[in-house]
Amino acid sequence: MLLKERKSNIDLEKYLNKLEIEAGDDLMILLEHGPDCFETYELELLLDRVLKQSKQLLSMRRMTITVLVVALFSVLLSVYAFLNEQIIFGYLFLGFLPIYMGLTGFMYFRFHKNNLTINKTPYLKNLLEKEILQRQNKTLF
Repeated sequence: MLLKERKSNIDLEKYLNKLEIEAGDDLMILLEHGPDCFETYELELLLDRVLKQSKQLLSMRRMTITVLVVALFSVLLSVYAFLNEQIIFGYLFLGFLPIYMGLTGFMYFRFHKNNLTINKTPYLKNLLEKEILQRQNKTLF
């Protein structure tokens, strides 16, 4: 019984932590409720954050491509080693392949776990730019 209560407390803490992270993410609030909930300066800060997120996404994609190219090169080296009857080197280069794949998966999941709105970055960028432009035009007239 005590173990069951402890497990339910741990599950509750995990759930509360997840809610706290999602509630603290202004970009999620922007997606759910629209830009009317924010002041203009807050929208400009969010736009800076979205631009930073898109740069991080581009950087992560470049790293992923680099790791995958290195993995392909490793496979080619292992094939070359097997053809030249260097079995030890062939297995050595093939042994690096799970490391490269694990590294790529780790980078991907770690990045997406920390950035819940990463898939909506282009939409958020357009939404914020349009709203900021509309608000600037309203203040001019």
